[in-house]
Amino acid sequence: MHNLRRCCMAALIATWFAAAAYTQDSSEAQFDTILFRSWRDGEYSLYLREVDAATPDVKISDDASSDLGAVWSSDGRRIAFVRATYFTGDLIGDVVPTPPALASICIIHVMDADGSNLRAVTRGGRLCWSPDGTRLAFNHNRRIQAINADGTGLTRVVDDPDVRPHVGNAPAWCPDGSTIAFAAEDKEKETDLYLVNADGTNLRRLTNLGCVSCPTWSPDGATIALIKWLHGVTGIYVIDPDAGPAECIANLKPIWLDWSPDGTKIAFSASDGLYTVRPDGTDLVKLLDKREICTVDWSPDGKRIAFDVAKEGLFDVESIYIINADGTDLIKLTHSNLDASPQWAPRVPEADN
Repeated sequence: MHNLRRCCMAALIATWFAAAAYTQDSSEAQFDTILFRSWRDGEYSLYLREVDAATPDVKISDDASSDLGAVWSSDGRRIAFVRATYFTGDLIGDVVPTPPALASICIIHVMDADGSNLRAVTRGGRLCWSPDGTRLAFNHNRRIQAINADGTGLTRVVDDPDVRPHVGNAPAWCPDGSTIAFAAEDKEKETDLYLVNADGTNLRRLTNLGCVSCPTWSPDGATIALIKWLHGVTGIYVIDPDAGPAECIANLKPIWLDWSPDGTKIAFSASDGLYTVRPDGTDLVKLLDKREICTVDWSPDGKRIAFDVAKEGLFDVESIYIINADGTDLIKLTHSNLDASPQWAPRVPEADN
């Protein structure tokens, strides 16, 4: 249960940052960019790092509150995140940023990729963008809600007392925009995978695994990968939402997962290191023998994986690393303690800039 809580909390305070690849001019180099959170100034703020450039980190959010759960729009031009105002106190539940504190108000914000045009949208928690970048789906008061990115058009997508979305997991919008997947508790307090049409119709349960987390769509929208933790039975599962049932492809005490951009592999952190595996369960490879890896994120070109490492447990994060997808060339990217939750920027074609 400790590891389950850790995974769910990682889902709340950690996956939340993406990154933007900036094309300045057709004659200039385009650098891969990673977005991450850091506690280096006494609260969680968002930073950008150009991976292969000798430039300093750029702070793009600055507030006395903590900015968490950041997610890039698919075109890499905007970032949505949760700004949490909290006070020091005891650790309560799965909604607490580091160090231990009780979030009192959580407001979803949207800003441009450089931190400009910041605007508050609505109260809410873990979130995701619609594939077209016009709407946000999010958890709030154990419901799934959706809203336009400009703050208009708030709707309740899931409002069923017998289906209570898990606070530690963001909803996941299908790449074609038609459905939203999410983890939720039933009346028996079992957490399983559910699917609902984006307009709130056709709510259905997809699994009966008992305790799942981190639902993540494959790039083609045909498969959902997720993590199961229940009574010591753990693993990475995949499911075809139209066919089912969920099948276990790796049972190595997973913590976090991400699909490769081409959908041929899944990278995941486990209790003893970093792995990749094909979605049919074949070609399981241990890339790195290192404990306390939390979030993982695959680069848009599929060549590298970013991840963060904790010294002792989730709340003592050391720094961010990158490694080639074949396990070579490990690089420590940041050197400030409490740098975490790396996510690569979407690569934007030059024609769209």
